Amino acid sequence: MRRLVTLVFVAALVVVMAASFSVSAAGGRVIVMNQQEPNMINPYLDSMQATFDVSQLTWGGMLELDEKWELIPSLALEVPSLQNGGISKDGLTYTWKLRKDVKWSDGAPFTSEDIKFTWEYIMNDNLNVVSRTGFEEITAIETPDKYTVVMKLKQIHVPMLYVWTGPTIVPKHILSKSKNLNEDSFNMNPVGLGPYVLDKWEHGSYLIFKKNPNYWRKGYPKLDQIVYKPIPDENTAFTQLATKEIDVYQTFPTNQYKQVKALTHVNVTETASTYWEHININCKSPLLTDVRVRQALRYATDLKKLQETVYEGLWPVAVSDQGSPFWKNAKLKPYQFDLKKAG
Repeated sequence: MRRLVTLVFVAALVVVMAASFSVSAAGGRVIVMNQQEPNMINPYLDSMQATFDVSQLTWGGMLELDEKWELIPSLALEVPSLQNGGISKDGLTYTWKLRKDVKWSDGAPFTSEDIKFTWEYIMNDNLNVVSRTGFEEITAIETPDKYTVVMKLKQIHVPMLYVWTGPTIVPKHILSKSKNLNEDSFNMNPVGLGPYVLDKWEHGSYLIFKKNPNYWRKGYPKLDQIVYKPIPDENTAFTQLATKEIDVYQTFPTNQYKQVKALTHVNVTETASTYWEHININCKSPLLTDVRVRQALRYATDLKKLQETVYEGLWPVAVSDQGSPFWKNAKLKPYQFDLKKAG
């Protein structure tokens, strides 16, 4: 599946669908439409996409993904690997070297203790965490110095690098003092490592993010402000894009594609996404246990026609649950529409 996008904010922090401008100079404000208003700004305690979106502005991680979906260093100096010694030969020890020029948005120094505390925070039984996937594979974290982290794993966990990618790290100097992690004010207005900090939240209307004065990337972020505006109705969002009340229209439906393209002040670009539309089949159902029945259903479904009519020809037909940016198997070929084989 593919999303229609127009611009990527600083270091691929935000992926969007349509915008009325391009960013070429520093300064200014961008108003971004989002269908949902986040419940909080802590992705560990809330699974909403909107929560994750705004967390990317304020939080930080040891690694991040570039425009080609490749892992690159962020708060870590390099991506651990077998070649550079960051991953042990048995795959059970990860050693991270951290940047020394990083501060939290409140000015406190960022150190290896924050990484260790993040793991302890997530594994805390009293925390109403959404998921501990990946973190539970870690048995211990050592901090031999302020800028070195050594992780011990119970078994090989191939996605471990992705566990620490994106908005992942929490501040020890703030949350170690918390009396109730689930209700802490941090969850609504976090001290973070990202390029922005929350300036104002008018619930039901907008969230305003301003530059983090202590952001470690020199010269970034370029924009002075990013405003998130919850607009659940797609028709309202399109109208506000057309009247220039918003600058960015995220995840607009394909049935609006031609309308958006017709707006002379809007640029539309396409980029790959990991999303995929699908139907889950209950393979335990007596009617569907026979693989030949499931194959017949697939042969009888004209996905090419669906792609051209429902999705305006914009999204390619999926072959598996893996999208092209990651682990897609190029050798897999889609079933062709064939009623004879279906019969």
